[in-house]
Formats: sequence, structure tokens, C-alpha cells
Amino acid sequence: MDYRASLEQEFFNEADAYKRNAIARLEASTKTVADFLNAPLSQTFLVHNFSIGVRYCLEYLPKGTRVLTLKEDYPSLLNALEERQLNVTTVPVTVDVEARVQEALRQAHFDVLVISMVNYTTGLKFNMKALEAIKKAHPELLIIVDGTQWVGTEAIDVQNSPIDILVGSGYKWLLAGFSSGYLYCSAFFFERFKLDPTVLWERIFVGHFDYLGAASLAFAVQQLQQWDFEQLMIQKHALDAQLQKGLEASGRLWPLTLQRKAHSGIFNISGTEEDVANLQKKGVHCSYRGTGIRLSAHFYNTEEEIEQLLQLL
Repeated sequence: MDYRASLEQEFFNEADAYKRNAIARLEASTKTVADFLNAPLSQTFLVHNFSIGVRYCLEYLPKGTRVLTLKEDYPSLLNALEERQLNVTTVPVTVDVEARVQEALRQAHFDVLVISMVNYTTGLKFNMKALEAIKKAHPELLIIVDGTQWVGTEAIDVQNSPIDILVGSGYKWLLAGFSSGYLYCSAFFFERFKLDPTVLWERIFVGHFDYLGAASLAFAVQQLQQWDFEQLMIQKHALDAQLQKGLEASGRLWPLTLQRKAHSGIFNISGTEEDVANLQKKGVHCSYRGTGIRLSAHFYNTEEEIEQLLQLL
């Protein structure tokens, strides 16, 4: 908050000089985020949010492109697909979702696979090894991933991943505030559509841009690194394990989570909207998603807070 306020004050003081230096600032911010994702600078872009970022890429898909996606995925993602004249097939989010996706790809030809790495409702995390196997079996498949619920929970290495497009908002685990999104596109994406990265850059940054949001994302990434991001994630994952164990003991955890070998740090438990309101009155920040209550912990939470939550439940 202090950093954003200082930027606003700097803009007020410098006025036109601030605007003239804006592109240099944007490039510096982009490099910070690109390094965090281990992505080439020329293939990384800072966007306002996931919803806008993913649409920049989907516009290059020709009419009739065969797309495979998940039925209960992020609404804005599904809406973006529905807005275009694409041939979309969905696979339900189940315990064996990776196997279902692989079977669908074996049964029919698809041009694009679109998924959220971590499902925003259930917290189900798509297995990276399975995604690598999918890319190996179908090298011409364009893989688009929503990273909003994933990036900021572990180290990301997009250059050495099967992901062709990684796009997300930074307000979640990265703690970067609003108007802070990122977009990475692989060399395969640019080759597929015969594009030069500068074309996408000029398309995204036409006119004036939200330099405050871009700088905020870069600042947040730098701050996490200064605090030792790896150690923060060890702390977060320990809290995730404590929370999952407690929720399992309470009998409220969804079977989908219980039956998976690995899960993210987002949990959905049985409960009503009234339960959410009661928890919020007690100081628990949670949401009603799907047919249950969505809960998660970040590195700033404590073991004592997890126990307090379990007692309230």
C-alpha cells in the first residue's frame, strides 16, 4: 500500500516526465515478473487481469478450432471460449480428471487444451506430470493454463514446462492488488500463428497503460523474493497440511479432495451460505463457492489461527 501511494505521489510530482519514462518502467517490471516465472522477457507481458489476458490469445484461434476444457472451470475462462465460434468439448472435474482428459485426446483430435492449473472452486490441482505426458503424446496441442490460483504457491519454470500460454491475475497468492496480471506465451504459440512477440506487445500496450498495476506486481514479486520465497512456501505448505488434516478429521472435506493423492492449498468443505456469514462474523475470511465453503491459508497465517478455525467449525 505504501509503495502504491509513493508511485501515485511520484506521478503527481513529475507529471509528464513520469509518463515519458513509463515504457522503461514497464520493461523493468516485466523483466522482474519474467525472471520469477523463468520466462523469456520478449515472451512475457503484463496485463490488467486474467480475463483480459486470456482473450488476447484466444483471438488468434480460427473459427471452428477444436478446444478441450474442464466443465466446472473458472466462469470467465469458459465465457471467453463461448464468445468465439470455437468447437468446445468439456470434461467434468472428477477424481481422475487427468485420465479423462487423456482419454478424450485419444478419442478425438483437439487443437487446444484449456485448464486452470488449480480449480478455483474445489482446489483440485491438475497433475504437472500428466500435463507433461499429454504434451509429449500430442506435441501439436496448444496448452493454455490459468495460473491465478497456482502462481505464488510454488516455484514456476514455464520455459521447461508443457505450458504454451500461462495467464493469471496477481491479486491472489502474489498479493499484488488489482490490475496486476501476467501473460507468458511460448515459442510454439508464436510459431503456430506466425506471430512476432512485438505484434502482441503493441496490441497489449496500445494507448496508455496501468503502470501502477504493473509496478505493483513487480514490487510484490520482489518483496516475496526478499522475504525468501522458498522458505515462505515451506511455511505455507505446512499450514496447508495442518488445515487439510483438521478438515479431514471434521468430516467436512469433499470426497474429491480425500480421494486425490495430491491437492492444492484451497479446500472446499460442506456448509451453507449462512455458515459463511457466521464464520465471517467471527473474523474468518472465506467464500461460498459451488455448493460449499472455500478456505485456504497463506504464509502470513499461523498454526493458532488454523486451530481457531477448526474449533469454530
